[in-house]
Parts: sequence; structure tokens; C-alpha cells
Amino acid sequence: MSKSFSTSSLHLDEDSLHRPFKLFRPTHIAFQGSNHEDGSPVTQTQWHSREHRKGHFPKHEYNVHHEAAMEKGESLHLRLEHLERTMKLKPKLWADISVWVAIAFTLGSVAWVVNAFFVFLPELPAWSAHLESWKTVAAALAFVGGTLFEIGGYLMLVEAWNRGQESGWVDDLEARWRRELDSEKGSHDSRTSEQQKPEKKPWIWWGPPNWRDIGFTAAFIQFMAASIFWVSTLTGLPGVIPKSDSVAITDIFFWTPQVIGGTGFIISSLLLMLETQTAWYKPNFQSLGYHIGFWNLVGGTGFMLCGALGYSMDTRAVYQSGLSTFWGSWAFLIGSILQTWEAVVQEGPEE
Repeated sequence: MSKSFSTSSLHLDEDSLHRPFKLFRPTHIAFQGSNHEDGSPVTQTQWHSREHRKGHFPKHEYNVHHEAAMEKGESLHLRLEHLERTMKLKPKLWADISVWVAIAFTLGSVAWVVNAFFVFLPELPAWSAHLESWKTVAAALAFVGGTLFEIGGYLMLVEAWNRGQESGWVDDLEARWRRELDSEKGSHDSRTSEQQKPEKKPWIWWGPPNWRDIGFTAAFIQFMAASIFWVSTLTGLPGVIPKSDSVAITDIFFWTPQVIGGTGFIISSLLLMLETQTAWYKPNFQSLGYHIGFWNLVGGTGFMLCGALGYSMDTRAVYQSGLSTFWGSWAFLIGSILQTWEAVVQEGPEE
């Protein structure tokens, strides 16, 4: 018999706590009312850590009837009808940190996709005549893409530190601006001071680590991986590593950061996929976050292979290195587009 804890009119059942590993805090929790012998509905509200971090909060309580289960097809049909009625854009998109995370990675992925054309196509015989000029353009685009990924990685950390606050950074800036304005005017209106009292913790741009939060851990690894990977985009710029330098210099400062950074992308993506699962061995294909993590996993694998194959001077390895950048960039773009959809759309109450 599991224990229950009361939360207002709802109850938290220990059986509803799910996490991929015991190392991390629960990522799935269900609050539900007491059961009724006559088959009357039971109130239930679901909480997921990724949804909470992305600003998707339960807008209403769901009614679960303990009657004969509906056919799977009928249940899916009703669910799709419900989504069609309730899906809408989030308010104040420009102030939502999750939107800026998605924008940074989407723009970065676009830069990487264009870069991939300039990297891979010169390896084909029909395009080899433009090799040198295309390499310069590819290097510039790689630097832009790497910088945007670095920005996106940092914003992921900020999002994890301030989860559940949505546009809290705007409220924080507005409160500071009002305090400065009142100070200049010498205003001491008690009502204004009362209104300025924060009702929640202040927005932070840097904070202490929270290693038991799987979302924060994934964001931290993503940020560190992007920082290491960015080194390769800097050393890849024309003239940073002179052509006269040894192969070892290129291997250490150009290819190795790609291998380490790409491996970090893989680990971060795996953690984000696991966050959506109730157990490490149960894929959650119904979660958009799971598919975002999957495509980023494919992208990270492509970027890691690009660096790993780059050590070799064999023409086949050079070809596969460029090809890995190509399909890896497209995978990142698919994941970023899905992440943008997740950031701008929310499920609200039925009207």
C-alpha cells in the first residue's frame, strides 16, 4: 500500500513519482483526488519537469472516469480534438526565455546547414574548383553557428535556474526601472512600494549548480560542450592556424574540440530524452521533448563524427567528415524547429 500526502484538495501518491535514475529528482508527478466507489470522476493534474521549465503549466484539472476503458483509437481521436480546441500561442513571446533559447539554436542551426553545403559540396568532383573560396565562407558560417550555439547553451542554463518564472526577467527589469525612477523623483508612495514587493524569487543570470535536476545537468553539459566546440570554430577561421604549422596543432586545436564538444552534445541530448521518460528503458514517443532530444542526439553524433574522421587524411574519411557535418546540421535544424514550436505554443483551457 503506497503512502499519500495531501496537497489542498489533491493527494500526491508515491507511486506517481517517476524518474529515469534515482540520482535525479522526480521528473513526473501526478496529483489526484480520492477514489469514489460509485465510479464518479477522480480529479487529476500532471506535473512534468520539462513542461515546468518550458513554462507549460496545467491550466485546469482533468477528470478521469473509472469506467470501461475507451478504445485506443477513440481515445487518441478525442485527445487530438482537445488539442485542436486548446492550442494557442503563449502571451508575451518576446519575454519568454524558452523562446530565446529556441531562436538561438534555430538561427545557429541555419548557419550550420548553410556551412555544411560549403563544406561538403567541394568534396564532390563537380564543385572542387571552388574549394579555397568556399572554405573561407564555411569557416565564417561555422564561427557564427558556434557562437549562436554558445549563446543558446547559456540561455538554457538561465532557463533552468529560473524555471517556472516564464517572463520573470522582464518583471525584474521593470521593477528595477521603477525603483530607480521613484528614487529620482523622491517618491515614497506606500502603495507603490507594496506593489513592488516581489511575489516570487528574483530572476537570476547566474546561480549555484543543481546537479540533482536532470534538466539543469543537461543544460550545463550543453553549455560546456558548446564552449569547447566554439574553440574549433575560432581556430578554423583563416589565418588563426597558419598553414605552416604541424598537423598536431590542427588536430589538438581544431579537430579535438569538435570531438569533445560533439560528445557533450550527445550526453546532453540523452539526458533531455531521459527527462521525458518515466524510466530509463521506456521511450516516450508521445513527448515532443523526447523527439527534440532525439534529433539533437543525431546532430551531436554528426558533429562528433566530423571531428573524429577529420584526424585522417584518407580521402574517404575526409568525404565522410564533410557528410557528417551535412546530416548533423540538418538534424540540429529539425530539433530546433520542434523546440521553437514547443516554446511558442501552449495548451490552455477549453473555451
